[in-house]
Amino acid sequence: MTISLEKILTISAEEWSKIESSALFDYKAEGVHYHGAASDEDVDVHAGFASVVPDNAEVVVSYRFNIALAGTGGRLNCNLSAGGTALIPKEKK
Repeated sequence: MTISLEKILTISAEEWSKIESSALFDYKAEGVHYHGAASDEDVDVHAGFASVVPDNAEVVVSYRFNIALAGTGGRLNCNLSAGGTALIPKEKK
């Protein structure tokens, strides 16, 4: 299952925990990275990133993305990268 885009946030984990009144020690943090490339076609870096987020993640914080464009020979090349931190609820003991 892909995480919904509304759960991919640019705010920090600390900001999110204050908004949600959640304790960060109840979550495991896992780095998530996405890299892709495309030529002359529509690319959705956000959907690509969402597809690699762990299924059990409650939210992604500190999300950032980069798009680098270069053209050669009448073609446009697009390199994409995105990253963030998935917060995964720890299992209750």
